[in-house]
Amino acid sequence: EKFPEDPESSRLAFVLENVLARKTRIWKVPVLQNLALMVFSPALSGSA
Repeated sequence: EKFPEDPESSRLAFVLENVLARKTRIWKVPVLQNLALMVFSPALSGSA
């Protein structure tokens, strides 16, 4: 079921998608690196 084409709502969706894409591009890599460190560093240091 597709929403009726409302220019305002489609513009808002477009803006939100752009903002989310920008934020994701900014923080995805550091978050993944931190997650990998949290998961692997205890195992590597032998404290797990």
